[in-house]
Amino acid sequence: MGKPDSPDLPIDSPPLERPGKVSGVNLRPEFIQIQELQRQIVGDIVHHINNPLSVLIAELDYLESEGFDSSSHLKTFRALLESAKARIKSIMEIAKPESRQPVVFKEMAQQLELVEVDVVSLQTSFRLYFVHLELDDIQIFDACENMNAGILKLRQRLQEAIIRLESSDPREDFFCTPISASTATHMALQRAGWRDSVQLISNENIYIATAIEPLSVIFENLIVNAAKYGGKLQIFTDIEDNSFVIRFEDDGPGFTGDPSKMFGTFVQGEQSSKSGFGFGMSICERLVRKMKGEIRAENMFDEKGDICGARVALRFPILSDNKI
Repeated sequence: MGKPDSPDLPIDSPPLERPGKVSGVNLRPEFIQIQELQRQIVGDIVHHINNPLSVLIAELDYLESEGFDSSSHLKTFRALLESAKARIKSIMEIAKPESRQPVVFKEMAQQLELVEVDVVSLQTSFRLYFVHLELDDIQIFDACENMNAGILKLRQRLQEAIIRLESSDPREDFFCTPISASTATHMALQRAGWRDSVQLISNENIYIATAIEPLSVIFENLIVNAAKYGGKLQIFTDIEDNSFVIRFEDDGPGFTGDPSKMFGTFVQGEQSSKSGFGFGMSICERLVRKMKGEIRAENMFDEKGDICGARVALRFPILSDNKI
């Protein structure tokens, strides 16, 4: 066995304490942008859709109380309002950051389209109803117009989010080259802001196809996520079945649900895991896959069979001599 790649990353170090603050590490930029879009969408719904909807419901209550329902038209209006209200609530549940389901902007756009159908139907029905009664209630028509304007604004916001999500990530534009596995790990961890020890293999003759910058992005996401929660974060490297393996382990309460679902585009840490892993897992999976590697998330168990932490393992094929 050769010597360690760097004295800053000693082999066989004791369990690692999680850094309280990781310098130079930020949350995934596009994730922050998506969170901001979520907040804007919720604001648009509250101010431009819910408010005029409340006006319509109040006016409907007034008309019913005044006995303007000789032909039971108001029951139809009430059904349309309740349908729109339920769809708007569904959009709110999807949009809010603490939602328990993945945030799918296309699904929100589909729901919004159905809300628009309900509002247009309301507008047409109200107009026919008031002509029949020779009653002109401007507030109702104004509320319908305000809702239409709000729907247009929200549709534009959703389209912006969809375009942003479907755009290619510049961090995925890279070429892999043969690099010493231990050297690549050392350099990427340093760039990711890791200042503590790591158990690093010392064989400098093991090569993997990778690139330092995207590898550091993967490490950065895993380190920042784990730093959100208490306990210890440990990083290990190993060789298994002709693969170079890097493990990130914490001793938190582990994943809830299926750990394999951690790699969805919109999955947030609080939604799928009580451990620190969650944010940015989608970009990690794409970058690892481009390096011909694998990434897996799993719970760890103690002797009693209880969950005692979470593990994310990266596996990269070791290159044969003729590929170096």
